[in-house]
Amino acid sequence: HACFHSSVTLLLRTAQNLIRGDCRSSVRANLSHVRDCLMALDCCNEHDIVAMKFTSAIAPLYEDLRQIAYDSETGVSGPALPVQLDSIVRQLVSVMDVRFQDLWV
Repeated sequence: HACFHSSVTLLLRTAQNLIRGDCRSSVRANLSHVRDCLMALDCCNEHDIVAMKFTSAIAPLYEDLRQIAYDSETGVSGPALPVQLDSIVRQLVSVMDVRFQDLWV
């Protein structure tokens, strides 16, 4: 549970940094911490349905932000960046709103 909430918080912070175009070192550090959280959740996926659902909700958003961060560092990012980040932030907020009881179904 803590890995999930930590990941969401760090991903939101990463999106915020990318939107503002600042703190590249923070973006890298946050993504590294999320990767560690995903690895911890991944260890539990086989035996814990909640961990599996947490991972399936967070991993694609992590990958999207990781790619955006890489593209912004290499100068590849284009005009779609604000739209992509807005979509990711909306998805993260939506994930935060899932009731814990619904994850057991």
